[in-house]
Amino acid sequence: MRALWAAVKLTLNTTYGFSAAKYRYLVKRQHLWELPLICLGIGSVAALFGAGAFFVAQGFVLAGLQFGQPELALTAALMATSLLVFFTGIMAISSVFFFADDLETLVALPLRPGAIATAKFGAVLAGEYIPMLLLFLPAAVAYSWHVGGGASFWVAAVLVGLLAPVLPLALATALAVLLMRAINRRHRDLYFILGTLPLVGVMLYVQMSITTIPPHQLEGFLLQLAAGRLDLVATLGRAYPPAVWATRAMAGGAPLAGWAGLAGVILSALGAAALAAVTSDRLLLGGLIGSREVMRRRGPSLGNVLSAGLGKGSQIGALFWREWRTFIRTPVWALNGLIGAVLLPLMMVFPAFQRGSGLGAILAQVRTGGPATFIATGVAAAMGAFVGSLNTTAGSALSREGRQLWISQMLPVAPVVQVQAKLLHALVTSGLCTLPALIMFAVLVNPPWLNIVAAGLVALAVAMAANVAGLLLDLWRPYLGWNNPEQATKQNLNVIVPMPVVGLLGFGLVSLTMALLRRGWGFDAVLAMVCGASAVPVVVLYGVALRLAPALYDRLTARGR
Repeated sequence: MRALWAAVKLTLNTTYGFSAAKYRYLVKRQHLWELPLICLGIGSVAALFGAGAFFVAQGFVLAGLQFGQPELALTAALMATSLLVFFTGIMAISSVFFFADDLETLVALPLRPGAIATAKFGAVLAGEYIPMLLLFLPAAVAYSWHVGGGASFWVAAVLVGLLAPVLPLALATALAVLLMRAINRRHRDLYFILGTLPLVGVMLYVQMSITTIPPHQLEGFLLQLAAGRLDLVATLGRAYPPAVWATRAMAGGAPLAGWAGLAGVILSALGAAALAAVTSDRLLLGGLIGSREVMRRRGPSLGNVLSAGLGKGSQIGALFWREWRTFIRTPVWALNGLIGAVLLPLMMVFPAFQRGSGLGAILAQVRTGGPATFIATGVAAAMGAFVGSLNTTAGSALSREGRQLWISQMLPVAPVVQVQAKLLHALVTSGLCTLPALIMFAVLVNPPWLNIVAAGLVALAVAMAANVAGLLLDLWRPYLGWNNPEQATKQNLNVIVPMPVVGLLGFGLVSLTMALLRRGWGFDAVLAMVCGASAVPVVVLYGVALRLAPALYDRLTARGR
């Protein structure tokens, strides 16, 4: 147990960099100006998401109060949190289990594979409590605010908050270990991505199918609800029973129901943790074998190609493919960058094919043209810009190179060309994320081609403006000391920058649209003007990035010395 506890402390330290931060800020007292900026960035994002989660949970509480079941908000929050922990857990587990820099040290220690897995599981679990604070805590506060909750409620809420992430993360751990053990060493990174993304779609489909009320049962559902004979918590939690047990533990009413619910939460968490421990103990080393192997190089190396005197365009192409291959060969980066292209369309496709969902009437109204089609174009552009800016590609462009940044600094390529290659990579990934939303807009709404083109241009322009802003910050303050690939994106504040940029640009474009409509402009003319206006920030930020690139690269070189 002493050796296991030492491994847990070592893994927590290498995962979150506690010792490095303590030495930098408290011992050497360097970069103290970063502390208020970090607090401001984290605090603003936490306040934004927390406030949004509180208002959503408050809506669930008020709606549930009409039927005497306000605890519905707790079930919804627990289901959303568990789903988020499972998806992010797959990426985090694959990163810290198979791609972390401390693996050689831990494997050489006199520890069983299960002990190593337990230490790394604890490190990942510590990070997964953030979704609990951002989603579950606001729901508990909203429930307590409107319904009231005494000491017993908050004791149960704390226990549920501590145990709830264990089950989805343990299932994600078992799945990740099985995938990495079963997949052949050749192209295992690509197969891991191809195996994970369909799983996301299947889980969403199953959850939405279970929680959807069939049209022929809708009348009976409403009658039972009005008569107070329908348990909304059990109905919503059919897709994930542990959320129902946790809700009963906090707001079960009868003491027996509360204790039974808490017992269900504890047993399910322990059972899932035992499954993950057994799976990891038997299969972890087999999955580790070959995780660092690379294919034999064929043809000239990148350095030889760049040194052969090729033109500028060829240099950009070579650097782009270098970025792309590194990105795809690291599952946590690829999943972080492309998951938005999968989740958002799936969340739209499934309701579209659900009979009686009410979406058919909305689409029929939108397809009539005029203001409805114009609004739908704006919605498609907003969704495309949102998912296109969340791919974390540009905001971690330099950070992903980590301690290998010296290779880029030694290449016979100007910093401007390297920045252009990184922006080209961000453009491609943003386009891949934006494309599914545009395809769904074209298929479901069937608008004129002008509307499709305008939505695509605006979405890509806003997303790229946010990406260029993130790249500028990453050039100025890259996070290079990471120990596993997940840290380069999940613990990198530079990837948060695109979010407020998208919000500001979106607000500006909406204000411009409303002003032009009030002046009597036609829809086509407004679309053309908005397209032109959305391109201005991209051009300006792109010019700033190219102008500052040499100085920022020189600054990194000087700091490295």
